[in-house]
Amino acid sequence: MEKMTDQKYLVTSQYKRADNLQARSDFHARFSVNPYPWFEWVFDQINLPAQAQILEIGCGSGELWVQNRTRIPPGWEFIFGDLSYGMLQEAKHNLAFLSDRAVFTALDVQLLRFENNRFDAVIANHVLYHVPNVERGILEAHRVLVPGGTLYAATNGAAHMRQIFDLIAGYPSEEDGWPPARMARLPVLSFSLENGRVLLAKFFEDIELRLYQDALEVTESVPLANYILSLMPEERNALTDAEIAAFTQYLQDVLVKNFGRYHIHKETGVFIARKQA
Repeated sequence: MEKMTDQKYLVTSQYKRADNLQARSDFHARFSVNPYPWFEWVFDQINLPAQAQILEIGCGSGELWVQNRTRIPPGWEFIFGDLSYGMLQEAKHNLAFLSDRAVFTALDVQLLRFENNRFDAVIANHVLYHVPNVERGILEAHRVLVPGGTLYAATNGAAHMRQIFDLIAGYPSEEDGWPPARMARLPVLSFSLENGRVLLAKFFEDIELRLYQDALEVTESVPLANYILSLMPEERNALTDAEIAAFTQYLQDVLVKNFGRYHIHKETGVFIARKQA
């Protein structure tokens, strides 16, 4: 939990660049059983007028908009924000097609530098559980929304990807401290499918949760290893090639024992919270 909301760690390690996020995104795209992609589904949930001002907090590499490039109405204007300068640079590059109607800026949702009642929508795609003071972040999102505006906040459930952490816990390493003990158990999210409605209800009256049905059927050990190692970049950087190979072989052995297929449960969705008009 400490790492999940440690802003220094997030900016200087986990999200310094898009590599770790991209490894996970690629993994989901490759092994998800739902043929309808996550980013397209999220876009489907966004209901805005033809002319709209949109703020995305924690925009990452801008993948939501890259995957829906041809669907973005010409009247939508954007401010893309992230704590990480590296992520902003990635987003600016990837979203060059929006450059005439987009601004890219460093921001912290706990203290937004925008006036009240500014945006028709605030989008937080798997972001709020990284915010040290999540209630302050939700308050700020509410403040900058116009009356009738909407916060779209995607998050995970308590058991999301639990089989990944089972794999980490089961690795028979002789090296002290690897894998790190903190990775051998599911993280407790400060903003989740279970508690999100309660947190949002302190500021919003109209709240809806829409769930995305999916799971992973993993058939290859290398992408699985890349996914797991992306969760702990500092520890990964300290590993030798031989240690990474040994871990990958362990995952291959698990796949063989499971007849070449490893099932991973997913729990994810989007809260849609509307500000009172």
